Amino acid sequence: MRIFVDESGSFSWSTPAISLMVAVVIPDGSMDALTYRFLAWKSSIVGTSTRELKGSELDAAQLHSFVQQVLPRSERFPFLTVVGADTAESQESHVAMAKDQLSEQYAHTARLLLERDPPNKSLAQSYTEISGWTKKRSTVNFLWIVTAERTIAEAIQLMICAFLEQEYDHEFENIEIAIDRSFIKERGPITFWLEYVRLAHLNRAKKGQAVFVPKDWRLRDHPYHRKYRKEPGITDFGDLLRDHMNFVDSKTSIGIQIADVCAQICRRFHNGDTALEAYELLRNRITGRDGIQLLLVHFDGTSVFNDKPENYVRLRTTEEQIQQIRTVASQTEEDPE
Repeated sequence: MRIFVDESGSFSWSTPAISLMVAVVIPDGSMDALTYRFLAWKSSIVGTSTRELKGSELDAAQLHSFVQQVLPRSERFPFLTVVGADTAESQESHVAMAKDQLSEQYAHTARLLLERDPPNKSLAQSYTEISGWTKKRSTVNFLWIVTAERTIAEAIQLMICAFLEQEYDHEFENIEIAIDRSFIKERGPITFWLEYVRLAHLNRAKKGQAVFVPKDWRLRDHPYHRKYRKEPGITDFGDLLRDHMNFVDSKTSIGIQIADVCAQICRRFHNGDTALEAYELLRNRITGRDGIQLLLVHFDGTSVFNDKPENYVRLRTTEEQIQQIRTVASQTEEDPE
């Protein structure tokens, strides 16, 4: 199974608007045909040129031809999920406060580790570095990071819901996530990014917002359960996020280029071009939770706390963590149907 993620928009407050990311979810068995259709369409636009074709340079008619030829309704796959942020609605000051408070929480975690588990200095040092890295992010960069993480989470949920049938079980033996590398090009930022994604997943699980999985997958020993479900209610995406999620150069990835054009279509539509015919053709492929076609991440006064980070961070034993996750799992029906 493949997931390709790319963005459209600046995520900036200089020109307030909706910026978004699109995740294209497609089984391996359909990838060759999709690639063939894309290359044939691309040649109709740029001829024999091998240059990368960006969605931002395409007009409405070209975007329309893209959907017709690359993603025709006669083809079931791929599916898309769309996550965005509206800088006309979220104040930059709230995003800045949320970023700084997350940095404080990481720093407090480092202090707790040094106080209660002195031998674990390396882990404490890692959290100190993550705190510093987070603090240095610009508000635009941080908004990008939050949106990207949520896009991946929604894409994983879409993948599970869209490929429930047993005929697709083998596709879950190997899941690959490719993201346009944007600003993340070095090992250090990737390490910090992975930790942010891991913690965001854990926080959602604690709130009862973990990934929903059909019950019958357990009964037939589905590859997803064998690889990621360590025990009921506990999901470990460590292998997926660490070894199978990569930031890639869009020039080398047809999947990223397709996600780029899809993101351009969605951004134009959600920023007012509601007559865009390409979006109407694309709409039936876009699937979000509860049927929504655009999930917006939002920051406001409730996104930040007014007291100390100590009230939001504490060390728990492994047994306490497992018990909490089991409690949440027992209250959540693990069946997307």
